[in-house]
Amino acid sequence: MVEATQTAQIGDTDRLISRDKPMWHELGEVFTGAMTGVEAMTRVAPWTVNKLRMIQHVDGQGVTVPGAFVVVRDDMAPLDQRRFLGVVGSKYVPFQNSVIGKAIDAICGEAGAVVETAGTLRNGQIVWCMAQRPETISVNGDEVKQYLVITNAHTGKECFNVYLTEVRVECNNTRRAAFAKSGGVYKLRHNKKGVLNVQDCRTMVAGAARDFSDSADTLRQLAETQVGSRFVDAFLRAIVPDPKPKADGSVPNSTHAENKRNRIAELFESAQCGAKDQVNRGTAYGLLNAVTEFCDYERPIRNTSGGLRSDTDCRVEANILGTGADLKAHASGMLLAGIREPIESLGGQTVYQYVNSLESVPGSGDHDAAVDQVLAGIDLG
Repeated sequence: MVEATQTAQIGDTDRLISRDKPMWHELGEVFTGAMTGVEAMTRVAPWTVNKLRMIQHVDGQGVTVPGAFVVVRDDMAPLDQRRFLGVVGSKYVPFQNSVIGKAIDAICGEAGAVVETAGTLRNGQIVWCMAQRPETISVNGDEVKQYLVITNAHTGKECFNVYLTEVRVECNNTRRAAFAKSGGVYKLRHNKKGVLNVQDCRTMVAGAARDFSDSADTLRQLAETQVGSRFVDAFLRAIVPDPKPKADGSVPNSTHAENKRNRIAELFESAQCGAKDQVNRGTAYGLLNAVTEFCDYERPIRNTSGGLRSDTDCRVEANILGTGADLKAHASGMLLAGIREPIESLGGQTVYQYVNSLESVPGSGDHDAAVDQVLAGIDLG
């Protein structure tokens, strides 16, 4: 039996539910007990979408726009602008939320996953669900769980997606599985050929599950790797670079980028959740967690909705689908490559080894610039 308590929601028409406790920023409806995908979608998106022809009004007359349609929610007033979800072409086939609920159950049942949280974003443009898988790993006592993420969009721009992510339990920080070898993403386009292949999803999930087990060794290696201030500074300059010079040769203000780098460095040194844990403090694993926590909770978010969306709604989307998720994945890939991959131009050293060799050489300014050039100029992702 599912029991629920209500807290603040993320927008006027968006909903967020989570099991046992709020997942982000104390928002959403908290439920206890088991919930199916169908029940989750009924709770957060109990509406259907329709595909209507686009009509342009010219001199008081309506003219049908050839090949253009709009996707609308059926639960709002005709003139409510929030009901318009996207502009699509004639071949676009909408996937109803009720169908997504059934897909969640089919995929989660095979993966042994339990619905943990679900919601909508952009007034229903995005519908998503996270389901916890039974496996967990421990990195020096820091527990990490694996989640199955299923998203669908009614915009005509995004596919139906299934992928896996990791959640650091102590802080609820989400991190895309950056160390996957099997690809770990299933995509389905919204067209007449768009038929969910559960077996393909099962194959992807099975491969990602194996990767998750293997990633325990990778994360432990990061936890065993101490990183100095020069490596941290160069790494942060690589993932959060200063703006490039403009076409006229002028240099944009770099304060915004500097503030981001400084805050991540503060989180790494002492301010992040778990930073006082001496086992993982000062390590590459701690640096990765600092980037993740910054993206999930502190990274500045641009809200261009004109008041139609809350800042938290924008942040949740960025963490799951947008630039926040991209930054975390990029940081994971660069950090691991910088520690593991030998670079021919560096005499077969890894970037980590190269940086450490520079730290004992006088002339730190020149060497800082050299490290920046190495990290920014070599494709480590």
